[in-house]
Parts: sequence; structure tokens; C-alpha cells
Amino acid sequence: MKALTKPFCAIMAFTFLLAFTACRDNSSPNPDTDRLQKEYDRRMSARTSGTGTTFEITNITRTASEIAIEVEGGCSVDDYVVVWDGRILLTYPQIVRLVIANDTETCQEPGKHTVSVNLKELLGSGYDPADFQVQVSNGSKVQDKVIDEEGAVSNK
Repeated sequence: MKALTKPFCAIMAFTFLLAFTACRDNSSPNPDTDRLQKEYDRRMSARTSGTGTTFEITNITRTASEIAIEVEGGCSVDDYVVVWDGRILLTYPQIVRLVIANDTETCQEPGKHTVSVNLKELLGSGYDPADFQVQVSNGSKVQDKVIDEEGAVSNK
């Protein structure tokens, strides 16, 4: 019996090692992931500091490879920036996280705007955007919404 214990333990250790290395996180298709993560974190921390123009995310809609983020506030759609953290959360379904921010300081006449994000361009050709949920965070205040693969929107 003892003669079988060592080979069994060796096989189990090898199996564990193989499984562990096979599950490496390849969830960062963008080589600039660290830079993107820093910018994403900076935008997320601005939510609590009250800097920039505040706005509301009023709705999110989705087509096969694009999401449209409807916002209320700010002077122009050109004042908005969408930042991806550069990572894909390996859940089922997979999730990408975005933060939308407005870079203007003041706006005399805030309006309603639609900001479009092409998920195919964002993720690259190796991924099908239809397989992802997208979390969109408001960069001006704590407000998060998630749109799933079917287009259903929920608050996080």
C-alpha cells in the first residue's frame, strides 16, 4: 500500500500543477493594461471628490457590438470620455468595466447626450462582444449600471 502512495501523491501534485498553470489569467488582451487600470482608478476615485461636471446615466442600450450610454448633464458629447480598465473579468458571463467621465469644469446649459462605445474595437478581434456584460460607472458620482448580453440594464 505504501508503494502506491508516493506515485499517487506525485500524480496528484502534477495534476494540480497542470490545472493551476492552465488557468492562468489571460484576461488582459490590451498590452497597456497597467496604464488603463491607473486611469480607470483615477476616474473612479474622482467620483467621491466632487471634481468635474456632475451628470446622470439615464439609460444604456446595446446592439451586437456597441453600447449607447445616455447621459444628462454636461455641455457636449465631446466632453465625455470612456475609460476601460483593460481587464476582462473571467466570470460567466464575462464582464468588462468602463467608467464614463465628463472633463469640463462648468456648464451653463447642461444637455442630454448619447456616448457610443464600440465593444469590438475595445476588446479586439479575439472576442465576441455579444458574450460580455458591461458595467458602466459614472465618473462624477457613485452610480453604476450593468447591461447584460440580452440588453437588460440593472443597477449594481
